[in-house]
Amino acid sequence: RFSGNKYHASRCFCSINGITSFNFLLDEVEEQIRERAHAEAEQKNAKLLSLQYQINPHFLFNMLEVFRMRLEALGDSDAADSVADFGNIMRYNISDDSKMTTLGDEIETSRRFVGLYRFKYKNTLTFSSDVDEGTARLPTLKFILQPIVENSIKYGKGAVSRPMHIRIGAVRSDGFLLISIEDNGMGFTPKRLEEIRQSLQESPDGQKSIGLRNVYKRIKLFYGAGADLLIES
Repeated sequence: RFSGNKYHASRCFCSINGITSFNFLLDEVEEQIRERAHAEAEQKNAKLLSLQYQINPHFLFNMLEVFRMRLEALGDSDAADSVADFGNIMRYNISDDSKMTTLGDEIETSRRFVGLYRFKYKNTLTFSSDVDEGTARLPTLKFILQPIVENSIKYGKGAVSRPMHIRIGAVRSDGFLLISIEDNGMGFTPKRLEEIRQSLQESPDGQKSIGLRNVYKRIKLFYGAGADLLIES
């Protein structure tokens, strides 16, 4: 029977096998229609969310650029540079879903990260890298250098006036890529160094690791047993 622009199949359950089978078929058809409608609605929602997620970063980057230009106009170039570094780091973070990048991009992101801290520490915090062009083009996991650089600043800088330099180097040797992150900071006591080394092997339940342990676990999972993270002081 019809009701407006919708229709409903009438059912008559009888003992006749043909009619009973027909009603079962109608049930299956209606179930498929409901499932298809649900799937299309889910797909539409997913597409809308995807478009929304594209707008949010776009808005963020536009506003950061507004702040940067205003700071430049006010003559505060240090603050303007820090805002630019922050925007570039965010763009690198959410630019795509790939877990891979190049070593050169990883180093550049680390340089920009140090640039953010230079806004606080001024000329007492410096950065350099020593990597040839061929090595810089090698593929690597994202976000394996910045957490280590962050730890260097957190535990090595000490007083604001204390000078500190961070250097990243990389060489290829016997099929391995050896990346070094060095600083002339305060360093660790032997006890603290051993605690950090032990912590790499631990994985506390219910706790997400976003520092050294996270880097260690990811390079082990992706590159296998030959990969390692060595910490010296």
